[in-house]
Amino acid sequence: MLSSFKKYEALFPNTLLTEIDAEDINSLLGSIKDTGNLTESTMSVLKTAISEVLIFAYNNHLINYLLTGELTKFSNVGREKEIFTAAELNTIFNKQKNVFKNEHYLLINKLLLKTGCRVGELLALQIKDIQKAVEGYSLFIGKSYNAKSRRLKTTKTNREDFVPISNEMGEELLRFIETNPYKNAKESFIFYSKHKDFPITYAQVYENFNRTMKDLGIYRKALTIHSYRHTFSSILQDQGFSDMDLLYLTRHKDIKQV
Repeated sequence: MLSSFKKYEALFPNTLLTEIDAEDINSLLGSIKDTGNLTESTMSVLKTAISEVLIFAYNNHLINYLLTGELTKFSNVGREKEIFTAAELNTIFNKQKNVFKNEHYLLINKLLLKTGCRVGELLALQIKDIQKAVEGYSLFIGKSYNAKSRRLKTTKTNREDFVPISNEMGEELLRFIETNPYKNAKESFIFYSKHKDFPITYAQVYENFNRTMKDLGIYRKALTIHSYRHTFSSILQDQGFSDMDLLYLTRHKDIKQV
């Protein structure tokens, strides 16, 4: 959130918090929205962050009047979520050709679709996190990788889960691990980089995805790498999974989010 605000630092008025009023803040929010060409849902998040600051200041007697009720209201309904069509998935995961031109990226994209995980959760995977039991393979998803701070953190929902994957996917991952120069250390990242202590970055995965989709002619404005997660949820729903199943398998906190 701080990095988002830093982009618009020059727009903030040079006014003491004790002297600021709702008009100042609404003017600031309008300038941020126009400058960044931001959506209503994004502005709703930014406004909420500013409101948190005001509430904290009011509760700690730093300001005498709570301004939050006078702030501009933004819709928190995001744009419609796009999903991949069956034809697009067949093109992307053509068994005869690795359209991503790199095994790292092919496997990450496959896992995004097959597990519904977030990119950071997959980048955080270490060799020790692939498990094999009598009933098959699973991945331990209990952390996420933050590229900016170069550290592991908790998942978005603070959950820890064993996510099932097919035997074919498990064996494919084990073959890939054999190419890992750090394979003898169980703490090593599955999606390794040139540096032993860091995986490849989200920026690299994102750039490769965008370039690949452009090469394949698969482009819609709201179709992003996160669309794999939406597609995963839609496939489960189409196959008749219950709301509780969806909640469990997508690892959300609330069925409304699903």
